[in-house]
Amino acid sequence: MEKLDGHSLNNKYSLISFHTIFLFTSIPLDLAVKNVKKSERWRFISRFCSISKNEFIKTLRLVLESTFDDKIYIQKHIHGIVPIIADLFMKDLENKALRTFGTELPFYYRYVDDIATAVPNHLVDEFLEIFKLLHPKLQFTLEVVIV
Repeated sequence: MEKLDGHSLNNKYSLISFHTIFLFTSIPLDLAVKNVKKSERWRFISRFCSISKNEFIKTLRLVLESTFDDKIYIQKHIHGIVPIIADLFMKDLENKALRTFGTELPFYYRYVDDIATAVPNHLVDEFLEIFKLLHPKLQFTLEVVIV
């Protein structure tokens, strides 16, 4: 809310808020691993852990996969590396979505999987659709306030 203080919009924009449903359990494993393998991402992650990149990726696979030894496991508590991976995943997703959208926004704020922004009224559906198309496993909720 503090970041939105001081912003004003005319009636051509809608203030929107959207949220990724079940992000932590919807992170595609292949994209999470690809993300960690990026050298700039690994440099960031390695500052907080003492294991090798290969060991980290093995651990990541174990945490994110829902089956192990022919048993299905459900993730009940989210902690450790999963929020970090979710944030990095969303950063890549939003960068791609914003490039695809191609329209300058007055502001765009994200906290892990919650996003607040203002979009031209006639482009609200298109903006959400771009995010939906980036990965079929992801679902979003959307709230719109027409200013």
